[in-house]
Amino acid sequence: MKFYLEKIILWPVNKVNKLEVIEFSIDKVNVIHGRSGTGKYSIISIIDYCLGASRCSIPVGLIRNEVDWFGVVVCINNNKVLICRRSPRNKQVSREFFVKSFDVNALIPENLVSNFNDLKLKNLFNNRILKISDLPQTTDEENKGFDAKASYRDLAAFNFLPQHIVANPNTLFYKADSSEHKERLKKILPLALGIVDNQYLIKERLRAIKIRERDNLIKNKMLREEK
Repeated sequence: MKFYLEKIILWPVNKVNKLEVIEFSIDKVNVIHGRSGTGKYSIISIIDYCLGASRCSIPVGLIRNEVDWFGVVVCINNNKVLICRRSPRNKQVSREFFVKSFDVNALIPENLVSNFNDLKLKNLFNNRILKISDLPQTTDEENKGFDAKASYRDLAAFNFLPQHIVANPNTLFYKADSSEHKERLKKILPLALGIVDNQYLIKERLRAIKIRERDNLIKNKMLREEK
């Protein structure tokens, strides 16, 4: 399963200003550096926001006020997609998205009109592009957060490393400094690396159900024999 970032695009509120485009090398490690307070960490916040985050961590102020739409071009399993999300301005988030396929010769649109919301975006990526299984990571009826079904957003954790993760000798991946995300990434990693696929997960789940049914039958038989 391949997931990488190709571009970040900013559409200005003032149409006199030009689009800002940040391009990444898809076959290399991209290092973003600069003086403190120049907006380096905002790049990760923009990516997270465009990928459907439930809250916006882009700093309030200049960048939110001057940018009308934030956008990223991502490539998932050889499918290039432009994902844009309107700036929340002073709100927590915006649910307005613009999504379209983005091939090699595609031009960046100058004007955007919302054609998606967050629920449609997640459904598009999980069910149609990635075709991720909707099975949770456990057979328990009440599963914990890190046992919930996989999502395309989980794959983003393998694409960038903020400074505080790089400087942490005990953490390798984005958000893995929290116990819940660490456990979740451990469960998602085999799927992300292609070690297992959806069919494997389905068979594993059926096996777990059959084992549970067998154990219940044995338990019930033992109870009857004791009477």
